[in-house]
Amino acid sequence: MKIGILTMNYRRNYGGILQCVALQNTLERMGHDVEVVRYQPVDKGRLWRRVKLLLSGMPFSVMGKYLYDIGKDFIATLIGKQKPLSTQLLSKCKYFVDSNIKYTELCNENTIGDLLRKHEIDIVVIGSDKIWGELSRKQLVYMGDFNPSFQGRIISYAACSSFPFIPSYNKDKIHRLLLNFSAISVRDAYTRNLFRCYSDIDMKIVLDPTFLYDFQPFLIKKKEEPYVFTYILGREIEGGHKSMIDQIRKQYGNIKIKAIVLSDESMDIVPYVDEVIDDADPSEWLNAIYNASFVYTDSFHGIVFSLKFKKPFVAYYTEASRATRLIDLRDRLHLDRVIVSSVEDSVNKEAIGSAIDYNLVYDIVDKMQKQSQLFLRNSIEA
Repeated sequence: MKIGILTMNYRRNYGGILQCVALQNTLERMGHDVEVVRYQPVDKGRLWRRVKLLLSGMPFSVMGKYLYDIGKDFIATLIGKQKPLSTQLLSKCKYFVDSNIKYTELCNENTIGDLLRKHEIDIVVIGSDKIWGELSRKQLVYMGDFNPSFQGRIISYAACSSFPFIPSYNKDKIHRLLLNFSAISVRDAYTRNLFRCYSDIDMKIVLDPTFLYDFQPFLIKKKEEPYVFTYILGREIEGGHKSMIDQIRKQYGNIKIKAIVLSDESMDIVPYVDEVIDDADPSEWLNAIYNASFVYTDSFHGIVFSLKFKKPFVAYYTEASRATRLIDLRDRLHLDRVIVSSVEDSVNKEAIGSAIDYNLVYDIVDKMQKQSQLFLRNSIEA
């Protein structure tokens, strides 16, 4: 079967790139011919889309957070908390992607249908990651809104959204598009609850693709002094990074703190660490977790790989856009002691000294792995 994967075309998102590698390898091991569609939207009218959203039935409870996040990003850039990415980082990530992902040529919303036909794609697997996170566009390509239309089957695998509501002007379109899917799976309960009334298909919750692949070809065990690895994407934890790192050092002593930082995301952690790396490729990021003594993060995939490598960790959430998938992972894998909302929450739960019950975690993960692989196999072979 010729399968085209449609996912986010990331330049430097470690988890996003690695989930694509994992899904590609998983499908290939099932015996399929797999290509990843290199889709890049023509990004026009972003300001108008934001204004239109405010006029599209946005709940007042959401509107304040939405405006706050827009203002926060603008101010962060203005005062230097966010900076352009290094050319070395982009070059290394591009090399990793080109070496490990079988991409088609580039297409956009006006040419994707022709590309699928040219490559004789039988099935498009849409996923994983935050592909349903942008619902304000006129053309919803990540929901199968292809031009020209696609005659094969469409499946979603571990689609995710943290969008706070369905814009009124796209409700009918989303309903029509989801009717074209032959099978739908999502990554978390929030996404299922957001879309379930727009489709008659039973939306299965499956594991992120990174749980389905062992990544052994990329892992290198290094002998080096113990360190805490930090990877922070969003706002500072309530109570402050300094307080959290002080708590970590109470448990681990005066241990080295190492951070991989994406300068266009958040640099709040930089003053409190001993080593900053701003040009890591996905393999180096992966091995930074693999060789760490402890992990401190607000990243979904930072948690996933800490779990895969059985690392002690503490994770936190602040922004609503990041919270939903972390909370879902917390609840499904019984990680309420180590996925927290603040430093105070962490202290109250003794999160840093809390041993994770990996027997319980892996009992659940193993069961969900089988269910997730079965969903893929049955959906493709139906």
